[in-house]
Amino acid sequence: MSVAEGGPADTSAVEQRRARTSAPTSSEAYDHLSLDDLRALRHNLNEQETRVSYWRRILQARIDLLLARDDKGAVSNLSHVLADGPSSHRRLAHITIDPIDDVAPLPDLPRLWARVADPANAAEVDALVADLRDAERRVSELRSELFVRIDSVTAELIARFHDNPSLALVALPRR
Repeated sequence: MSVAEGGPADTSAVEQRRARTSAPTSSEAYDHLSLDDLRALRHNLNEQETRVSYWRRILQARIDLLLARDDKGAVSNLSHVLADGPSSHRRLAHITIDPIDDVAPLPDLPRLWARVADPANAAEVDALVADLRDAERRVSELRSELFVRIDSVTAELIARFHDNPSLALVALPRR
């Protein structure tokens, strides 16, 4: 029997469609949170993901610059811009990554970013690239964990709205 005739692949598609359209269910993990608390949690997780994504991008850029062995000093100039100083300290305060619950602490990203390697010293550059790659890997893992948590909180919100549609009215502006 072929797929067009209702074979096994057809059954799988039907099951997937049912799974997508089945009623969402609440999770006991969020029972202790009010609707406002859930919405605040999702907002905080989204803000954290934005900071994590930013750090991931700058770590990747720094690695690319180091591997290019830029002889014009772009790496040291970028390091100087983001190194600890009066104005950059304020800027980095907005992009720190705070540990979340059971996630292992991340490296001291501002200090790692400020670290300079002599482009003429291959061992020094390689060591810094290795440390940056390790930090990027850990930041990427945190980012993935944040996506899972955001999806979980979003699913809980959907389940609550499904169970009690009038809850959606609290999101409307009040007069």
